[in-house]
Amino acid sequence: MFKKLIKFKPLISILIILATILAAVYYLSNHENLLTNLTKISPFIIIFVLFLYILMLFVLVGVFHFTVRLLNVKLNLKDNILLNCYSIFMNFFVPGQTGPIYRGYYLKTKHKIRAIDFTLATAIYFAIYIIISVLFILFGSQSVVLASVASFIFILGIIFSVKVYLNKENSKLKISGRNITGLVFITIIQLFLQTMIYFIELHSVDKTVSLSSSLTYSGSAALTIFVSLTPGAIGIREGFLILTRHLSHLSNSTIILANIIDRSVFILYLLIIGLLILVFHINKRINLREKEKTLSQ
Repeated sequence: MFKKLIKFKPLISILIILATILAAVYYLSNHENLLTNLTKISPFIIIFVLFLYILMLFVLVGVFHFTVRLLNVKLNLKDNILLNCYSIFMNFFVPGQTGPIYRGYYLKTKHKIRAIDFTLATAIYFAIYIIISVLFILFGSQSVVLASVASFIFILGIIFSVKVYLNKENSKLKISGRNITGLVFITIIQLFLQTMIYFIELHSVDKTVSLSSSLTYSGSAALTIFVSLTPGAIGIREGFLILTRHLSHLSNSTIILANIIDRSVFILYLLIIGLLILVFHINKRINLREKEKTLSQ
């Protein structure tokens, strides 16, 4: 059954994307005032959100820095940026979490890191990411006690799982308070920055949107990266946000318009990422030619 689902995954992705486009066109055609609202959004909001997404790239560089520190690996800044640029492209255009797979392959070939060790280090990051996302949902929906209990249980589960693994395996994983603290801190920055992006987008279409609603919305959106059946989780994220709108207290119209803005800005972001990759490769080729000239002299 599972193999059949994998076989039809591209078809499922196409159908979800087509269904999302048709649903959006149908909804907007019956709510023409929403299109008018989109045209009234200031270009400065688009530019500012784009700037925050560019800032997010460097936050992701920090996330990967602390993740590989768990493996006692040090990457230079240039390689780290380039790896994250490729990962962003792959995560968007190739359904599923292909970015981490690419990074794992790089670490295996360049630094002799076993796949199981990188998988565990990535799992620790994702566990922290999930905890903070759930906390955002719960705090945003005013469930402070439930948020505290859920986070405590999650943390105990992570500590127990890591200790069991380290006792059984000859792992290269280097668990230290400094590395874990750094990873937690940079992940909090990542999700707070994403919340800021979402808040600006939501507030641009609905001035009544509160920060607590944005926290819940951001936490819900963050969890959809694990169900990336389509490029950029198109349709998946929007559907999940609409299904959980009773938690964020946002209307369908606000969610749809905010996502149209976000997807549009993200395309511009991908273009900038593509240019950055191109510049890296051009610079690399120039440096190789200069070395060849030096050796031939």
